[in-house]
Amino acid sequence: MNLFKALSNGHGKISETNITSFLSYLLNQTSELGLSFSTLLLGELNKRLDDWLFGYLKLEGLSSREIIEQLERKYFISCDPEVRISSSTGTQVIDSILSISNKESDILYILIENKINSGAKNLGQCYNQFVAFRENEDYDNSIPVINLLITNEDKSFQSSLDKVKTVNHHSVWLMWVSNVSSQKTIFNLIQELLALEQIGSIPPINLESQSALKNFNDFIWSELYPRSKRNTQVSINGVELIDSVEVEVNGKVEMLARYKNQSIRFLNQNNEIIQGTVKAKLRIINTDMGLNISLKNDSGNLKNTRTIGKEVIEKIKELQFL
Repeated sequence: MNLFKALSNGHGKISETNITSFLSYLLNQTSELGLSFSTLLLGELNKRLDDWLFGYLKLEGLSSREIIEQLERKYFISCDPEVRISSSTGTQVIDSILSISNKESDILYILIENKINSGAKNLGQCYNQFVAFRENEDYDNSIPVINLLITNEDKSFQSSLDKVKTVNHHSVWLMWVSNVSSQKTIFNLIQELLALEQIGSIPPINLESQSALKNFNDFIWSELYPRSKRNTQVSINGVELIDSVEVEVNGKVEMLARYKNQSIRFLNQNNEIIQGTVKAKLRIINTDMGLNISLKNDSGNLKNTRTIGKEVIEKIKELQFL
């Protein structure tokens, strides 16, 4: 049974506050997963910040297990949900503040703003939180701060990121889940956490926690992934769409679609067919994503476009739910 889904059924509701609390628990060093999940999140932030973060924390060139060992030996990580910050402009409520400290004092703060629906957007919120945080006397304003915005795929949140970057260039936007295969999300980080545990690259995770993580990811996918994309039905001359996945080809986001007559097409964001050689694009995706799909069948003959397209879609979806 998936408790996340069960609690959101009927008149129940999993709120933004509930999601924030669970995320804070995952990131807290005192929880079973704290250092493992924190390591993966810090790694993604490091990539988005052009390797600045690991340089600052002196974690460059280390494996996941080595980073966990260094964090445990040199630092302490805590993550507090629903923190109220008072300033000259009023009170700001920050969804979570992740603090990294050494044996003497705090050395880094990450201000996390979580949005699970577009209706809750406040495009100046991250900006106001950073300004209030810097004014607050409870925190040393000489210590680096990262603003982390976590939302759905609504592109209008880009404005919120752009605004906070005017005062804090260490600002990052992550999504809960995305069907763009090149976009790493919280969903992907949890997938990666479970996969690394299976091959022994991080400390063991007990079965109850593994189940909770899988249920949470299932909840994220079913509740936060855009239904408009998940259920899109686009036909060609009346032929029904039966499967699809978003991909990035040559820097452009397109939908790879398979129809009931087994034909394969690429569609743009207006669901219009993109003219061009489908098979060539499939080869690019296979190579760029490391899908390792053989272009020949068991008899040594080249597979046709329909077969390769079907296998590419299935492989991408398999990776999404690894």
